[in-house]
Amino acid sequence: MTRKFLKNNHNEIQALLALANICANRGLREEARICCDLVLESEAYNPLAYFVLGQLANEEGEIENALLLFNKVLYLNHEFFPALIELATIYEFQGTAKKLLN
Repeated sequence: MTRKFLKNNHNEIQALLALANICANRGLREEARICCDLVLESEAYNPLAYFVLGQLANEEGEIENALLLFNKVLYLNHEFFPALIELATIYEFQGTAKKLLN
């Protein structure tokens, strides 16, 4: 029922994405994840939902998952510059971390 409702109500999807961002910014990770999952149930190719999930993964140290999600964002929208910045930051940190280990 939720999926059918969201498919017919684009404004609610936008509201869920906004709520996901608010929750993520306040540290309410599980709530942000739920909002993103609801969006993705209705719009499986929504880059913003994947972006928020990527940020959450990155914050939780799930770097491989974050890389996968940010790359998915860019696959869906190659002009999504925040995802490019996140990827660049991760890759830069990994390069620095590798140098520190040697």
